[in-house]
Amino acid sequence: MGAQGDVVVWSLINDVGELCSDPRRTVFTMLDLDGRTTSGWPRGSTGFASFPALGEDGTLCYVWATHNVYAHDRAGEVKPGWPVPVPGAGNGCGPVSPSLAPDGTIYVVGDEVSALSSDGRPLSGWPYRLPAHVNAPCFDTDCVGGHAASAISPDGTVYVVVHHTDPSGVRAEVVAIDRRGRLKTGWPYRVPFDANTVILVPGVSPDGRLLIRGGDRLLALDPDGRISD
Repeated sequence: MGAQGDVVVWSLINDVGELCSDPRRTVFTMLDLDGRTTSGWPRGSTGFASFPALGEDGTLCYVWATHNVYAHDRAGEVKPGWPVPVPGAGNGCGPVSPSLAPDGTIYVVGDEVSALSSDGRPLSGWPYRLPAHVNAPCFDTDCVGGHAASAISPDGTVYVVVHHTDPSGVRAEVVAIDRRGRLKTGWPYRVPFDANTVILVPGVSPDGRLLIRGGDRLLALDPDGRISD
């Protein structure tokens, strides 16, 4: 749901996937406050596209299976400067949803974390090269990797869970990247969950604390990378 009350419906057409979705087409439909389809919609993408992100001005963006990020205006037209390629944004079990900051910046997690202006240009200091893999490790012989876990705070900090694999096993950390594309002081934070636990990031609370879930455990981290009291 957007700030103006618009609702976007994400639909998979002829999905024949098993462990991961594999649709023939992904369709986005925007509805207005009265539940009617907005003029210019629906719009579609061949294959599997990510969940959409909807900006305050009605901009809708998503990542396509070809590792390209698309941005549409409220009338459904592709905005000037788009699509933009982001290497690795479609890896694992499908594309990771982009995040939209209040100022209109679009953040996309792939092999790197990209910060793009509303017209598709990379911001100064970006992209940020991640120190490890973002896709969750596979604990099943048929697994192809899960989605990356990420969140963005109101101040523009981008949080991403990364996974390190070495002879001792798998460990997960959270990196925090500031608005200028640099690692914040006090980070990364090593997540104290079992390696076989799928880690999720429900989001950032209104007071700026990062929430991290692993199984039936929930952590809250302060912006300086310490466990919240």
